[in-house]
Amino acid sequence: MHSRRSKSLLEAGGQPLYQSIPTLGASGIFGFFCFLTLAHFWLASYLPPAEDELYYWSWAQHLQSSYFDHPPMVAYFIRFSTSLFGNSLLAIRLPAILSSLVVFIALYLLAPRTNLVLGALLCPLTFFGSVLITPDLPLALFWLLYCVWFAWINRTLDSWNNDPVTRVYRNWPVSPLQWILGGVLLGFGGLSKYTMVLAVPCGLMVLLTRSRLRGWIWGYCLHGITAAMLVCPILLFNWKHGFAPLAFQWQHSMSGSGFSLAQGWNFLSGQILLTGALPMLFLPWILLRRRDLCADPGSQTYFWFFVLPFVFFVYKGFRGPLEANWAIVAYLSFWPVADRLMSWSSFRGVMKSVSVLSFAVPWVVVAAA
Repeated sequence: MHSRRSKSLLEAGGQPLYQSIPTLGASGIFGFFCFLTLAHFWLASYLPPAEDELYYWSWAQHLQSSYFDHPPMVAYFIRFSTSLFGNSLLAIRLPAILSSLVVFIALYLLAPRTNLVLGALLCPLTFFGSVLITPDLPLALFWLLYCVWFAWINRTLDSWNNDPVTRVYRNWPVSPLQWILGGVLLGFGGLSKYTMVLAVPCGLMVLLTRSRLRGWIWGYCLHGITAAMLVCPILLFNWKHGFAPLAFQWQHSMSGSGFSLAQGWNFLSGQILLTGALPMLFLPWILLRRRDLCADPGSQTYFWFFVLPFVFFVYKGFRGPLEANWAIVAYLSFWPVADRLMSWSSFRGVMKSVSVLSFAVPWVVVAAA
């Protein structure tokens, strides 16, 4: 009886509910991304350079293995672009525009059943932040690519885990080359920003709660060694400078004198202005539907890559001042999870209304700017 009722809730007009949710269609999506890209090129030429951007541009003039504030990937991006197109403002920002475009298309492909991603792309953090060249842009690119890779690994391990015959004849369901690819993505993320370290506990939670240890432990170690080799220059840079850069980031991220409602409200209101309220509104629902989400290896991956960082940043937001852009990695993993939840809901009208209302404040900010 319960299974029939659940099935009826997931169907509308004889089709799965998510298939009856109207979308823009292929031509509409193509037009939307063309408009967004043109708008970003115009913004990149129009907006004056921020102090941070000029700071990172100066890094690109004198490349090093790392820098005091952040790892060097943003400088490498700028140097590559300006070597090809000169030191114009558009050339400096071009890597940001292209990285953002890859992230946006990937997110839409990961969450195709609703228009949530399209709404998120018109929020200040994505609409304006996507043209400013900062360490957050390469971090976002490699974090999302690493999530996609991890979801694929998780599906492969799940198939091996559920097939006793394959388990007998294949001790390594994932090839060493595939593990090395993941290590490269993790290492490139580490070369982008120290925040990438949060991907390690997220990935471990995915593997420890689903797959047999012998199916992934040696491959995971190989992937970790690959990542460690890539971030070795950062560690050597820190060693030469008495680990002052790491100490600075640690104190910056772990500062806070105690629980503060005022600090927490400042953090949450900043997130609502930049990205909307949907991640905060959906968090209890996501936790309640954890079993359903984790039944699928892909959704399980994005569940952990959203929940762990987001809860950590909310906790930090109530403990002390926290920059609004720090939570960006959690949002990258949120939209596939939210898309799956909304595809299960039988209250389409209510969910659409909640989504539009959650985006109302950031959309107004973009329109007013």
